[in-house]
This record gives sequence, C-alpha cells and structure tokens, in this order.
Amino acid sequence: MQDTQPRATRQTVGYVATAVVLVVVGLFCWYANAEMAWANQATAPATGSTGMIAHVQQIDGRSTRVIVIDPELRVMAVYEIGREKAEIKLLSSRDFSYDMQLLGYNSVDPSPEDVKKMLEMQ
Repeated sequence: MQDTQPRATRQTVGYVATAVVLVVVGLFCWYANAEMAWANQATAPATGSTGMIAHVQQIDGRSTRVIVIDPELRVMAVYEIGREKAEIKLLSSRDFSYDMQLLGYNSVDPSPEDVKKMLEMQ
C-alpha cells in the first residue's frame, strides 16, 4: 500500500506533534509542585527525538515559560502557562536564521569586527 501523504506534510505533522508533547511535558512539570521544585530556577533544556529543544523556566512565581527551538528549521517559540488556569498562551514565534547572520548586533566597543582587525594586525 502506497503512502498518499507528501513527506513534507508528514514531517510538519511530526514537528507539531513533538511541540505539543513538549508543551504538555512543560505543563505537567509546572503542575507537579512548581513552587517547591522550581522556585525561580530554570531547568536544563530537553531535546526531543526530532532534535527539537524545550526549555522550561519559572517566572517569579507568576507563570511558567516553555521555550521550544527547532534547530533544523531555525525557528523558536515561547509559550506561557498561567498559574491560575494552566492556560497555554503563545507569546512569540520567530525564524532566527537571519538573526544568526548578524555578527555584531547590540554589541559594545570593541565590535567583533574591530577585535578581528586587532588580531589580524598582531
């Protein structure tokens, strides 16, 4: 029997499913006594089987943030899980592939280019 779904569609469904699982894991961790276990601490990032990375962070006892990064697509999303109703809210999503090409954005003197020139003159 031949598969009728295009490969790209299956891959996208896989990424979405992984993101949902990571958000649910973050929600579970938040629910499992977030105040005691995570009092203003960040947990180590977790990598899923698709290579996606999830990072869960407690924000000042108010809410929990889940940051999901897909290194292959160079996209990240930030979710907030509310304390009262455990509602999941998408705060932002961004393709960071162009960001990674900026060599000196928001840097102070000496800029990376200046340091490179100084090293070349040695």
